[in-house]
Amino acid sequence: MPKGLVVYLDDDTYRRFKILSVREGLSLKEQLSSAERQILVESLADHEGNVAATARALGIHRTTLRGKIRKYEL
Repeated sequence: MPKGLVVYLDDDTYRRFKILSVREGLSLKEQLSSAERQILVESLADHEGNVAATARALGIHRTTLRGKIRKYEL
């Protein structure tokens, strides 16, 4: 980001940006998995655990979401 440029983020955007910030000492694969897990946790909470609504909001199929829920033991 150019020096002197100020960007204002709303709380939701900041939260999602923070999730994707680089974490020192983790591989790219670990960082991506961590970010994906956090996004799933937040989206499931936003939709009160409703898998169909969460999948729709994320733009993925329900079976894909169920697989990710198993993968991350959510």
